[in-house]
Amino acid sequence: MKQYRRGLIAWFARHSIAANLLMLLIMVGGVIGFNVVNKEVFPRFDLQKIDIIAAYPNAFVLEIVNCVCVRIEEAFYDVIGVKTLDSDIVDESCFIQ
Repeated sequence: MKQYRRGLIAWFARHSIAANLLMLLIMVGGVIGFNVVNKEVFPRFDLQKIDIIAAYPNAFVLEIVNCVCVRIEEAFYDVIGVKTLDSDIVDESCFIQ
């Protein structure tokens, strides 16, 4: 009488068709699962605040206001959803929120 080892690996070793069918089932499940999984490159979220920092080195305050801050504010003035614009000028830079 032959002695067979007991266990899952030994059973699959004796029944190679069952092992191949299980492998096929796992591969098909992986392909189906890959197509079902939600894939996002960039998550969805609502922006509540945007900070813009524009530097203008070696410029006077009036130049920064006229050449940088005012132009950025005018560009964002008609954007839908923008409620307020706050501008500050510090160290040759314009900060807009």
